[in-house]
Amino acid sequence: MEESLPVRLLKHRCNNPVYMGEAFRESRYSGIEVDVVQSPEDYGLKLWHDHCPPSIAVGLDLALHLCPADKTIAINVKEYKLAGELHALLMRYGFLNTDRYFIFDVPGPELEEYNELGLRVFGRISEYEEQYAEGVVIDSFTQDLDFVRGEIDSAVHNMQDIALISPTLRGGPEWDYQDLTLQKALYVITK
Repeated sequence: MEESLPVRLLKHRCNNPVYMGEAFRESRYSGIEVDVVQSPEDYGLKLWHDHCPPSIAVGLDLALHLCPADKTIAINVKEYKLAGELHALLMRYGFLNTDRYFIFDVPGPELEEYNELGLRVFGRISEYEEQYAEGVVIDSFTQDLDFVRGEIDSAVHNMQDIALISPTLRGGPEWDYQDLTLQKALYVITK
């Protein structure tokens, strides 16, 4: 029998230590979402601050180091060729082979490499794109609740992990996720 599992809110775009700390302390959030790029100076993976290339950026390693054991990090990949370094960092900080993280927006041509490395990848599904993986990130650019419900039903049927991009990130109202019956937890990336 299916049971209703908790909705796990992940604070969107926690690309600096202040936002991370706030989200990790606030009981409302079960974790954070970060945007990751390769540092232009080749100093490792950096968090993309406000969608502008970082001039003074913190590393993903800091986010992984600060993340409490009961929190999750959603890693939004913003560039090609990050799989090897992501794998190394996740292994170094004890995240690999756990459900404490997931990676999404992996460039299609690199999905196989991420899978071969055993990384926990969620594919993005929206009205405009379909990328299937271990889990799915469902994003409705048109805020179409029927589309979202249909994709959730499909993911539940396929026993996939599910993350939703909250419509509040696109100026819409928050949806009521509490009435969903799921086999796995639901992550919602939100404000």
